[in-house]
Amino acid sequence: MSDNHKVGGIAGLILALQLLTTIPIRRQVPWTKQTASVSVALYPLIGLIVGSIAMSASILMIEWMLLPTAVSSFLLLLLIVSLTGGLHLDGWMDVSDGYFSRQDQDRKLTIMKDSRVGAFAVISLFFLLAGKYIFIFQVLESAEAYWFYFLIIPFFARWLMAGALMYGKPAREEGMAYSVQQCIIPRTKVSFHLWGIFILIGIAIFFSKFIILALLLTMTSVILLLCSFTFFRKQFGGITGDTLGALVEGGEAVLWIVAWLLLYYGMA
Repeated sequence: MSDNHKVGGIAGLILALQLLTTIPIRRQVPWTKQTASVSVALYPLIGLIVGSIAMSASILMIEWMLLPTAVSSFLLLLLIVSLTGGLHLDGWMDVSDGYFSRQDQDRKLTIMKDSRVGAFAVISLFFLLAGKYIFIFQVLESAEAYWFYFLIIPFFARWLMAGALMYGKPAREEGMAYSVQQCIIPRTKVSFHLWGIFILIGIAIFFSKFIILALLLTMTSVILLLCSFTFFRKQFGGITGDTLGALVEGGEAVLWIVAWLLLYYGMA
């Protein structure tokens, strides 16, 4: 690998970390087509980093601190939200305000750009966080290897985000999402598929007993991504930065629900 590729990879990783997490990195990197494209390719890696932190925290709380499941569930949910700085929750709320306004596409996009928070945003945020808390609690109660879920679900949520950016139709030719899309090169799109293959191979080698679970979560993620293309195109004309955040949050919620269902029916 050339020095330019190494520098571009490091810069792309820093850019992705700065954009998607609150991990303090003070180094400034230039916004170029290369760094922006690489950063999108590394979104799933950011999910693994967030997942690794959440996984370590879950083991610490459950195995070492012996905290009650209810307390651990709340603290782990708070940790995951803190690691993203509420960035994706903001997108979830904006999309909720736009969708439930029942206006035409242009009006929905205008509502989503409004910095004020509407009633629908607050209501949908409550149900999202309550739902996540309940199903995280259920997974902690039901799964012996609960830590694996905290590792893998954030990965798939960011994998969804990368896929939406790479293959989704933009709602408007403006905004952060559109700007990033213009930087994506064909090689970056290949990374979306490679990440899916690599994670399944890695699980098959190191965590073979979880391979069926991983395959089912992969299938769920692919279905979510395909459905999101149709939904966002119909409701907003395509994707925006807000819809990407909503996809991460909604995707995580659905994946936690699927994980619990698999445990409940003895399939995981």
